[in-house]
Amino acid sequence: MVNPHFVPKNVFQYGDISYVDHKEASDAKKDGFEQITCLTLDIYARKDISKSTPKPVFMFIHGGEWIRGDKASPYPLIRHLAEVGWVVVSVNYRLAPTTLYPTQLIDAKRALRWVKLNIEHFGGDPKFIAVAGDDAGGQIAAVLALTPNKREYQTGFEDVDTSVKACVLINAITDLVDEQKLWDYDISDYFSKKIAGRGNKDIAFCKEHSPLYLIKTDSVPFLVFHGDRDTLIPFKSSINFVNEFKKKTKSEIQFIPIPGGHHVYHLFSSPRSHYQAIGVEQWLNHIYDDGNNDKNEYAWVSEENDFSE
Repeated sequence: MVNPHFVPKNVFQYGDISYVDHKEASDAKKDGFEQITCLTLDIYARKDISKSTPKPVFMFIHGGEWIRGDKASPYPLIRHLAEVGWVVVSVNYRLAPTTLYPTQLIDAKRALRWVKLNIEHFGGDPKFIAVAGDDAGGQIAAVLALTPNKREYQTGFEDVDTSVKACVLINAITDLVDEQKLWDYDISDYFSKKIAGRGNKDIAFCKEHSPLYLIKTDSVPFLVFHGDRDTLIPFKSSINFVNEFKKKTKSEIQFIPIPGGHHVYHLFSSPRSHYQAIGVEQWLNHIYDDGNNDKNEYAWVSEENDFSE
């Protein structure tokens, strides 16, 4: 229960695979060797997986306020999904402020490019990739899911399809503008200056990278978790994202509030984190199997629930 590097016996881990080409690696050298090593991913797949029957892919982007964190974090969710047959990819990216945003988003799209081109060799299905993340990784994952094929974030691989089929968020940052002043500090000022390296607070830039403002009528399905005792990222910000999503698109969104959940409740093994992993598995299987956004047996949160309060 407490082994942070536990990998199930029936799962093999392929570690530290570079997802960039030679030119991209060379360009990244200006940030130093440590940042180059961030351009890697790990793959978790069952040892008995058959390449003749490709399995759906789950790509996870770690959190850490864009400035810390690692793909090797323990996350029971990653291990569970691999154990039940998903091919799981855990992604690193270059960190701020050494490398300024939106490099983190671009790196994630580069990782997705690599997955689409190579995951079949590990038994994965490149036609079905779900992306997920927590904290700042959730912001990156959501923006990636909501900006498919946006050329300005795909320099050098503009013609690669960077769409995904679904997105899972855990205590994610979905609003960098914070018009309702939910944060304890000025998140737009922090993001603009420290993370993106802009001289002044740039509200327009923050909007461009806030999932709340990127929802479209054809957005992919979302599953959103948030601990109601999260003291770092406002719980109500996820409620606002869910309500806005329901207004703008017919795609499925499920919101699962976690009673008593703090900011990193999902990081270590516990009954709560393991049941959450099972719930993610069930929802993803529904999206994968049904291939549509209709309401279904896994719709734990009914349409009648109002999270505006």
